Order: sequence, then structure tokens, then C-alpha cells
Amino acid sequence: MAATGTDLVVVGPSSHLVWLTGMSPHGDERPVLLIVSKDHAGFLMPALNADSQRPYTKLPFYTWTDADGPNAALASLLGDLGANRENLTIALDETMRADFALLVIDALPGAKRKFLTDTVGYLRARKDDAEYAALKMNAVLNDGAMKVGFAALKPGVTELEVGQAIRDYYLANGA
Repeated sequence: MAATGTDLVVVGPSSHLVWLTGMSPHGDERPVLLIVSKDHAGFLMPALNADSQRPYTKLPFYTWTDADGPNAALASLLGDLGANRENLTIALDETMRADFALLVIDALPGAKRKFLTDTVGYLRARKDDAEYAALKMNAVLNDGAMKVGFAALKPGVTELEVGQAIRDYYLANGA
């Protein structure tokens, strides 16, 4: 975060959150956010979701109820993160709901905004040799499945038959 000048990373219920924490909270209209600073991290978490998500992390939950709304819990989390200062740079999860992003933006007036490209996105893009080999193997397998699918396209063949040819290819190749 220091290398990119990022003060806060804000992650919504997305593939980024699954990758970082293994958590996949229900993505409805209730804001769920992982917010990370250089010294602290915590979740803005609807009380409704807290019990189902607690087994996945020891990070603190700043819970809120539908009756109260998320603003006070978010303010408490931001305070604990040291985000009560000017000139913050926040990296927002580009895949989260716009209303979740706006909730954070409204709570941090004047903050400079960017997406997770040079933080979480950068980390996710880094691959070791084993990860690269697995990606390459799967790409080759998928290329073969596409070839089988195209080869199955003949006059009179049904979509189900093309789909079965592709499934058979994957099964024959251990997928």
C-alpha cells in the first residue's frame, strides 16, 4: 500500500473478497465491506450476516442492523482505521455495487479514488510456476474443448449433442 500511495483498500462481496479471505457473504443490498489500512483491517458487516461469516475470519466486525443503517458502524470502522484525516487515497473494488462504493466515498469527502488495479489486482495477477502451469494446462484443455465443439457443428445436430460432445471431451481428459 505504501508503494502505491494507498491509504485504504475497500473490498466488497466479490471474487476479490473470496481470494483474500475465503468469505463469500450474500451480496444483497446490505453493505458488506472489508476495509484495510496499513495498521488495521475490519469488516462492515450486517448483523444479519455476522454469524454465517464469523468462521471465516478473526478480523473485527463492525455490525449494523437494518433499523440503524450502516453509517455509524462505518464511521466507527473508519475511525479505527485512522481514516479521519484529509487527503486519503482509497482503492475501491471495481466489482462491488455502486451504492456500497458511494457509501464509502460519502463518508470520506475529498478522498482521491482509484480501483484495486495496483493493489489487490496486482497481487492476484502474480503467479508462481505451479499456478502458471495450472493456468496453461487449463487453457490448452479449454482450447481442445472448443475444437471439439466446433467439429460437432454439422447440419441437423442439436445444441444438446454439441454440449454432450464437449462434456465427453472434458471427461475423457480428466476434467
